[in-house]
Amino acid sequence: MDAHTRKPAGVTLIEALIALVLLTILAAVAVPAYADLSAALRMRSARGALFTAFHQARIAAVQRGGAVVACPSGDQVQCSGSPHWHDGWLVFADDDGDRERGPGEHAYLVAGALPPGLTAAGSAGRPRITYRPDGSAHGSNLTVTFCDRRGAGAATALIVNVYGRVRSGPPSPAAIERCVAMPR
Repeated sequence: MDAHTRKPAGVTLIEALIALVLLTILAAVAVPAYADLSAALRMRSARGALFTAFHQARIAAVQRGGAVVACPSGDQVQCSGSPHWHDGWLVFADDDGDRERGPGEHAYLVAGALPPGLTAAGSAGRPRITYRPDGSAHGSNLTVTFCDRRGAGAATALIVNVYGRVRSGPPSPAAIERCVAMPR
């Protein structure tokens, strides 16, 4: 084969620029979609962790034949008394029935704060849930609304009814507003 008839190896400047433009367009489309997917997965994971905590509290109350409390806790030692579940939570045996963790009361589950930007706001006036030995939950329903930077349309909720059952559902407009406005 003659040296003058061989095709040159490599890419031309035009081909490289076209490839760079295509990669830029793909990145511009993929990055926002990835950010939304990542935020949705963080919210789903956090909701699942709290769902599991409520479920474990209910099972523990039935198994031990005594009250078990689930509450928001910023220090993971005592209930905070606030509706801020995103700071972490605590599930403990309530041996003395005061709905506060005292010395010697066993902690079944302790969870730290949720990732930054994710908020979990509990019902106003319902800072904790107490499970009875029959698995029911003392008091009214508790709703914990999850929201993040994606706005009100992405908000979701966990609802614990008086029978102690936990379900996912859409939050009320007032709960979404409270969640979005909550400092994080």
